[in-house]
Amino acid sequence: MRLIFLTLTLCALWVQPLRGAGILNEPTAVQSVVLVDSALLQNIPKEELVGSRIVPIEGSRDVISQITAALNGLRDIRVLRVISHGSESGLYFGRQKINAEHLASRSVEVAGWGQSLADGAEVLLYGCSLAGSEEGAFFVRELARLTHTNVAASVNPTGAGGDTFLEYKVGEVSSGLLANHADYERA
Repeated sequence: MRLIFLTLTLCALWVQPLRGAGILNEPTAVQSVVLVDSALLQNIPKEELVGSRIVPIEGSRDVISQITAALNGLRDIRVLRVISHGSESGLYFGRQKINAEHLASRSVEVAGWGQSLADGAEVLLYGCSLAGSEEGAFFVRELARLTHTNVAASVNPTGAGGDTFLEYKVGEVSSGLLANHADYERA
C-alpha cells in the first residue's frame, strides 16, 4: 500500500513541472465562452455568465487580438457569447468599433477563431441593434462565413432597457440569452 502511494506521489511530482512547462497541456474543452467588454462586466446578470469561461475584453487594446488570444488553445466551444455595446454597423468595446471592414482586413485571424469552435457552434452577439441595418446584417453574415458558425444578433436594444431576444440569425441557432428581462433590470 505504501509503495502505491509513494509511486503516485512521485508520479504527481514529476507530472506537475511538465504541465507547467506546457508539455502536457492539451487543448482545453470548454462548452461556453463569454467575451465581455470589461466596462460592462459588473452590469451583466450572473445568470448570463453561469457555466461559461468569462473573458473580459479591454476596449483600450486591440480587440481582435484579445479575442484571438482568448480562444487560442480552446477546442469544441459550443456557444460563444459576445457581450458589448452595439450599433447598426458594428460592435463597440470601449471606444473601439469592430465592423465588417475590420473583419475583412483581419479575415485570416478572424477565420482562425473557427478552429476553437465546435461543428455547429453558435456565436451570440449581444450588441444592441447590430443587425438592425443592412450594414450590421452584413457584419453578422461575414462573421458566420469566416468562422463557419451559426450567428445570432439583435435588431433592437438588448439586455437592460431592451429585450432578451436575438432576432437575426444566420444558420440554425437554438441558444439565446440566459438571463431574463428582470435579471437585466436588477443587474
